[in-house]
Amino acid sequence: MDGEGRHETSMLTLRRWQLVVLLVLLAAAYYFIERRYVAERRELVLQQDDIAQALTRAEVEDYGNIFEHDGALYAGHHLINWSDPLVNAVKTDSRCGVTIFQGDERIATTMTKPGTNERAIGTHATPRVKQEVLDEGRTFRGPIDELGDRWLMVVTPLKDGDDKVIGMISTFQDQAQLDSQLLYFRAMLGGVMVFLFVSLVFLVVQSERQQRRYAASRRTLIEDRAKQHAKFFESMTRELRTPLSALTVFAQSLIDSVQDDRSKEVVRRVQAETKDLLSLVDDILDYARLEADNLEIHTEEVDLVRIVDRCVEAVRGRAGGRSIRLDVELPSDLPKVNGDAARVQQVVTNLLTAAVRATEDGRVKVRASSDRDVVSLDVTDGGPGLSESQVMTIWDPFHVAPPTGRQESGGGLALPIARGLVKRMGGSVEATSKKGKGTTMRLRLPRASVTM
Repeated sequence: MDGEGRHETSMLTLRRWQLVVLLVLLAAAYYFIERRYVAERRELVLQQDDIAQALTRAEVEDYGNIFEHDGALYAGHHLINWSDPLVNAVKTDSRCGVTIFQGDERIATTMTKPGTNERAIGTHATPRVKQEVLDEGRTFRGPIDELGDRWLMVVTPLKDGDDKVIGMISTFQDQAQLDSQLLYFRAMLGGVMVFLFVSLVFLVVQSERQQRRYAASRRTLIEDRAKQHAKFFESMTRELRTPLSALTVFAQSLIDSVQDDRSKEVVRRVQAETKDLLSLVDDILDYARLEADNLEIHTEEVDLVRIVDRCVEAVRGRAGGRSIRLDVELPSDLPKVNGDAARVQQVVTNLLTAAVRATEDGRVKVRASSDRDVVSLDVTDGGPGLSESQVMTIWDPFHVAPPTGRQESGGGLALPIARGLVKRMGGSVEATSKKGKGTTMRLRLPRASVTM
């Protein structure tokens, strides 16, 4: 994956994580807002109960002191019982339910038994309320769990003149109303959250689509420009090739016609330099065709041993002139490979030429092997070797290693062209090197019996 592709992937991943974080924040906001809402609503309900408590206590205290007599509860001379109108009067004013207890038994109430219209006379206070209010003399505020959390209540102790707890006053509201308000709130808040989430998803999806479209258009633009540049190079190199070829022929004619040895040597140098320049133009033309994906490959069965022999003979003169020995060991039964014969020869020649250039003295080794699917050709030079970073750059176009000793420099396209050609033929070429131990180029091509 190229740098642009990695950047695009990282941006999409970042946007997805942003969406996840926003979703978590929305869920957390929903949770805390709901808790705050429930707490505030309960507090408002309990405040209404506090008002009802004050009204009830004022009504009772208007009758006089509270005391028990003959098992009944009195306020002044007023008997408090189930028909006492004050509880209904308080409910009318405060919209809260009211119950007066003697001990833990209800003796006056507007409460009905859950699920019925019966007044809750004769029932008793829950153990929790009894312990907190009757036994400990404290005020209870909150829901009654024992009744299915249906009521929100404020329960205060009812004391006689001796400050003895002889009953309770309870004000309450049905929590069903609060539950219905909570359901409405949840529906409203949930709808807002869903809308925000869908909006965020839509924005992220639209952003990703826009980014993909931009990346695709950018890739298309880059590819189009690359093809235009490749076509330009191809056209330019064709124009250069014609006069260079003519100059080579003209130089040969001069060599044949000139009698003076010194003049012949000058013309031969001109011819050699022209051939090198023509070879460079051919490399540029091949590279331009590879870049434009306009290079034809004719796949056939290729005898790699014969091609290596030809290539070795072609570079032997250059190697011998520098006292470099070509050490070739090829198995006689080396299988044939799939590829374009001319292009395979070009690749092997480029690898051998690069090895000879890199070798100061000594020898260049050529070895071959095969396995079930692939035939491998190793070309090892006798040079000083390359560092890890240098191995990564030798495949770059127009890269030329700095000369060392008697090393020659080339145009810097031989190895990139070799890799491009091998890739088009379904193979691979890689380099391994160690400082002081030379560099090995390994060419791998599919066996002829293997379908590409």
